[in-house]
Amino acid sequence: MRITFIGTRANTKIRSKRHKRNASLMIYHNHKKIMLDCGFDWKGLVHKLKPDAILITHAHSDHVGGLDKKIKCPVFAIKETWEQIKNYKIPNQKIIEVEKPFLIEGIACQAFAVQHAVKTSTVGYKITINNSSIFYISDLVEIINPTEALKGISAYIGDGAFFTSHMLVRKEDGHKVGHSPIIDQLEWCKKYKVPKAYFTHCGSEIIRGKKYKEKLIAKYGKNIGVKTKVAYDGMRLLI
Repeated sequence: MRITFIGTRANTKIRSKRHKRNASLMIYHNHKKIMLDCGFDWKGLVHKLKPDAILITHAHSDHVGGLDKKIKCPVFAIKETWEQIKNYKIPNQKIIEVEKPFLIEGIACQAFAVQHAVKTSTVGYKITINNSSIFYISDLVEIINPTEALKGISAYIGDGAFFTSHMLVRKEDGHKVGHSPIIDQLEWCKKYKVPKAYFTHCGSEIIRGKKYKEKLIAKYGKNIGVKTKVAYDGMRLLI
């Protein structure tokens, strides 16, 4: 499985050379490309990327703001997301169901519900090519079914909005919303025996902290047995 982090910035005004565009991932397989999320930084640029399909995690603008009616490839999302972005007029809409496996260009995909925002349903994606699987989710507080979502994966790609802070993890109407810190997500990886973790959707804590903060994150992961790295725009992986 070949992966490129084409964007790694959260919905923050702060940018850097390493974290310039909204978080988005491109997966390559057999000359096909699947794009995960398409935020407003990608508006008018999707035709240059030429994805064969786009997967959407949720309806926040830094994940769907780059979509428009000119995009001809199929766009996959859960029903609740399509209802929230019905004004986008995407011509090739595909509705998917949580935890029901589906194929895109021979790539096995499965959406798993996560908690992130009360009014916006959110999913992460388990992607499998041959014997390698990843789980991708750029915004979350918790995974609803972590046992199945993280079982047997080679790498976790998660929410880099915060390293240790719990400031944005708050409760509304009895639900947790916001962003789980990196240290909590690494503990999930340890619990479910995930060997590698990469963090995208980087917030100001990482962008301001630059490589110093990234070294602290890598060290924390190493100490609990998870090979850890903060992703940056243009970073490539072979999994």
